[in-house]
Amino acid sequence: MDKDILHIVNGDSFASRLETLNIPGEVAVWREMLCDGPTAEEVGGSEFVRFRESFLTTHYGLEQGQYHEQFVTELEKIKVANPTDGFVLWFEYDLFCHLNLLAAIAYLQQQAKVQPIYVICSGWEPGYEGLVGLSQLKTEDLKALYEQKVPLTSEDLKLAAEIWNVYNSGEPKDLQPYISKKSSFTYLGSCLRAHLERFADSTNGLNVLEENMLKLIDAHEIHTENQLLGYALKHQGFYGFGDLQLKKIMERLCPFYTHENGYYRLTSEGEAALSRAKNFIELIEDDTVYGRTQKYRYLYNRELNQVMART
Repeated sequence: MDKDILHIVNGDSFASRLETLNIPGEVAVWREMLCDGPTAEEVGGSEFVRFRESFLTTHYGLEQGQYHEQFVTELEKIKVANPTDGFVLWFEYDLFCHLNLLAAIAYLQQQAKVQPIYVICSGWEPGYEGLVGLSQLKTEDLKALYEQKVPLTSEDLKLAAEIWNVYNSGEPKDLQPYISKKSSFTYLGSCLRAHLERFADSTNGLNVLEENMLKLIDAHEIHTENQLLGYALKHQGFYGFGDLQLKKIMERLCPFYTHENGYYRLTSEGEAALSRAKNFIELIEDDTVYGRTQKYRYLYNRELNQVMART
């Protein structure tokens, strides 16, 4: 007998792939990118929708009405669902996916869903080199992951709710104790550390991703924007960002590199930033927001591995 399941998946690409696996159940698509821009604790609430719609329209060119059509309608599908065999959440190892995953779990709890919640999270997989996304896996490996799906315990659900609440508290330093917490979320600690390293370094004012992009320019003969983006996509670790997020980083870093005679080259500011000879925070400071935290209100101290308020 077919099982009564609702699958919540991390995007349209994998939703299409899931349809080919002949796994029972309905599908809702989580079309969000909560790693960027303002959020609110009540997922799908009026404040949440207002924040997200305004941000995505302003910064990513979303058209009027698209947010409701593409995301809110999927939330409504989840809200009315009552699958007797539970919810299965398909996400990946990176920060992009994990913040969406935490929000999806928070939404299920806010809607008082009592059915079992399972998580399937790709990452380090046997037979593959490096960390891999769901769509990179062979059909038989995806089916094996489904059979091995992880049921979330009450402790897991409590942990997810706490972290989502802290992400929306405006106090990123309060996330630090959760990095070492044991749970069913294999990659959560790595993602939380990656998030904290998105704050400006206390020495040169750049975060890990920004500094890494300058290192790529310095280390490779890069001719085109697409080539630079390719390197950045491959070498970003636990972030899981796409072209849109990485292009925003490139725009922010304009004072640190030039494109002359067919090559990307560091400027004197770029060289000084990489050698950590000067702090450039006032040069690149903007209104970037992570959850409820202004990025430049906090600094990351690399030696102490912790975030601290900027004075």
